[in-house]
Amino acid sequence: MISLPESLHVLETGYEEKKKTRFDTEHNTWKYAIRGKTIRDEMFGL
Repeated sequence: MISLPESLHVLETGYEEKKKTRFDTEHNTWKYAIRGKTIRDEMFGL
């Protein structure tokens, strides 16, 4: 499970994968694809 601080870190340092971002008509909402590393990933060089 990813923690809130890790999620915020990815949002601050990652980037949107525009080709995977889409609008979900069933739920009437956007689904964003964000790629980035968590704090843990960066600590262990992943």
